[in-house]
Amino acid sequence: MNKTILCILLLRLFIFHASAQNKPLHFAFLTDVHVSPHTPSEQNLADMVQEINAGHYDFVVVTGDLTNVGSDSELTTVHRILSELRPPQYVIPGNHETNWSESACQTFLKYWKDDRFFFERGKYLFIGFDTGPYMKMGDGHVKAEDIRWINRTLQQHYKAGLSVISLSHYPLTEGLDNWYEVTDVLKKYHTVLSLCGHGHRLSKYNFDGIPGLMGRAAMT
Repeated sequence: MNKTILCILLLRLFIFHASAQNKPLHFAFLTDVHVSPHTPSEQNLADMVQEINAGHYDFVVVTGDLTNVGSDSELTTVHRILSELRPPQYVIPGNHETNWSESACQTFLKYWKDDRFFFERGKYLFIGFDTGPYMKMGDGHVKAEDIRWINRTLQQHYKAGLSVISLSHYPLTEGLDNWYEVTDVLKKYHTVLSLCGHGHRLSKYNFDGIPGLMGRAAMT
């Protein structure tokens, strides 16, 4: 197995007991792949997809910065490569796909249909949301309507025995100007983990009492 790819996939495997029968839930977590066409980053992502397809994953989550400069050609390349994934994929944008991008996130929405996601697997509720920024080079920011959506969605689906895993590009801390609004909502439920990117290094966090894990960038 390619050791570089193994590291890029986050230490690519998370295992949770996801059913009453304690059947493990396996998923791959990618972040900050920063693809540009006709550069090593393109082949790097293709190699990761190939490795995931050769494994036994229930799904794949991608927490933004799919592209290097946010161009339409980069997004087209990433979409083409990720379309080869056999497991279901759940993707949110990073700062390179929002107001940094050529299309101000419109091309991302064309390909992935939404900038947030929610799904339930086993005993876990996975909720992913956009963290901006909405001014180029500014702090990250979660829109008020997205915070309402997070609360409403969890309120509708949460029940005893379930746990929540949140996913965002920016970590829920300094650099995201309204992080406390997000953690205030997540702490109302049994949130056991927050996955993020942006910092390009594998790091553990405590987001106002919520365990956090940042994935490393693909080409570091």
